[in-house]
Amino acid sequence: MKRKIYRYLCLISMFVLGITALASLFFFYRILLEQVRHDLRAEARLLCRLDLSSIALLPAETGVSRVTLVDPTGAVLLDTQAEQEAMENHGDRREIRAALASGEGWALRRSGTLGRVMVYYALRQDDGRVLRLSRRIDTLWMILLRALPLFAILYGGLFIGCRAAASVLTRRIILPMGQLVDRLDSVDLIPPYPELAPFISALAEKNQGLQDQMAQLQRQKAEMEQLTADMEKAGNIRREFTANVSHELKTPLTTIRGYAELIANGMAGEGKEREFAGKIERESLRLLSLITDILKLSELENFLVPPEEENCSLWEIAAECIESLTPLAKEKNLHFELTGEDAIVRGDRGLLEQLVRNLCDNGVRYNREGGSVRVSITAESGVPSVTVADTGIGIPPEHQNRIFERFYRVDKSRSKASGGTGLGLAIVKHIAEKYRAEITVTSVVGEGTAITVTFPS
Repeated sequence: MKRKIYRYLCLISMFVLGITALASLFFFYRILLEQVRHDLRAEARLLCRLDLSSIALLPAETGVSRVTLVDPTGAVLLDTQAEQEAMENHGDRREIRAALASGEGWALRRSGTLGRVMVYYALRQDDGRVLRLSRRIDTLWMILLRALPLFAILYGGLFIGCRAAASVLTRRIILPMGQLVDRLDSVDLIPPYPELAPFISALAEKNQGLQDQMAQLQRQKAEMEQLTADMEKAGNIRREFTANVSHELKTPLTTIRGYAELIANGMAGEGKEREFAGKIERESLRLLSLITDILKLSELENFLVPPEEENCSLWEIAAECIESLTPLAKEKNLHFELTGEDAIVRGDRGLLEQLVRNLCDNGVRYNREGGSVRVSITAESGVPSVTVADTGIGIPPEHQNRIFERFYRVDKSRSKASGGTGLGLAIVKHIAEKYRAEITVTSVVGEGTAITVTFPS
């Protein structure tokens, strides 16, 4: 672009200089012609007052004007640079005809007598004769040829100056463009020239679009990285879950197999069969409960539970759960307490029953002998919530953020003795997430734990 602008400026300079030189030459030639005419007119008026009979024949090289005297018929009476006897009639000459008609006349042509380009001026005298003066003048092209060396020098100097000026102008024109190129990634471009405003506007829109696309790509990249991290985390959780499931299933199965082998080999002894059968039954129930919880958790994680939403009463659900767990509570000499007011939650009744039941079951299993479990239902400001508080062992602060992990136990020996599967609170967490509910844990070691689930209004 820079070379093209420089080339165009040089060509324009050459063209302008050439046109200017020719126009100047033509202008000065016209001035010269007018000056010669003025001089001839002045000489002719002066000669009209003189006696022309004494004018001698003068050669053309003397540089004085040629004087010709013509009678009204066109016959040459006198000529200072030719013999009048040898000259033809001049009545047909344009300047002679004009002088006879209007008093004076002009002409510019090549003389047939002298063979040179002449300027003619004819003036009619009072006696009817015509006094004609003429002077040699070079043609425009002859003047141009003689002035060509001078013009070449001037043209060359001017062209060099124009080239330097073109170079400076090119740099000044291109400099803002170069600065603009350095700021192409900016959206607030200011056009250096008004003519570039539409281009800059379109370029700014493109830049904005590219920046938006880059921002979107960055967001997508971050989302992909987060998704990859989540997938890795999910993979780790799944592997850990598989290992935990294998371990949890292996324990009751080993117990069942051991007692079954003792009975099958007749090594139970008298009166021990019923005891061994009871242990096998308890381990089988524990195994069945574990499998049920695993299947339920898998359904929740994979969204396999079909939505069957209805208006559910938390008070009724809590009362039913308390009733079903009362036998287990009596074994530990525990008592339930249901307080508060009824609250309605729109959702699947079966899932809500599992949520409340697992909270109550946890409160029973990890409680102390003779303790209590209090279930509170509230609906303050239209926000339903259920709280299950026990008087059990409590949860240390460093464990409170992990109790909702699958198979996580604060006290493993006590948890296994209580008969829990380690999946109850994990199921509670997934059901709460399904209904966008918030879980709050408040616990003091040795005093008890309260878990509150608050549903959206």
